[in-house]
Amino acid sequence: MPAPTDATPVPDAAVDYDFTGPLSLDFQWPRTPETDRIFRLEDGALVLTGRESLGSFFEQALVARRQEHFTYAAETELDFAAETYQQAAGLTTYYNRGKFHAALVRHEPGLGRALTMLS
Repeated sequence: MPAPTDATPVPDAAVDYDFTGPLSLDFQWPRTPETDRIFRLEDGALVLTGRESLGSFFEQALVARRQEHFTYAAETELDFAAETYQQAAGLTTYYNRGKFHAALVRHEPGLGRALTMLS
């Protein structure tokens, strides 16, 4: 069956964040009003201070932007070198502490720098 109109959806324009000014109101973080405990803006970068894991009930170093569409593309640049298996950084799609997917750069004992996919 044909579509009811000839209208073609117009994709939203790409959004690029450079972190040179105050943090955009598009961003949120869970479980702490004390933002300096989990992040700071420094030299055009968002710098996270490590806290607990993504599955924690307490204080995660998570700064997020709400997903607005069923499909999207996201990318980031990391200036990060994990020193132990307990450190990781990357991108995540996060619903709650038990439902998330993450692509993380971390340190794998015996191997070194590794990309880990977690779901």
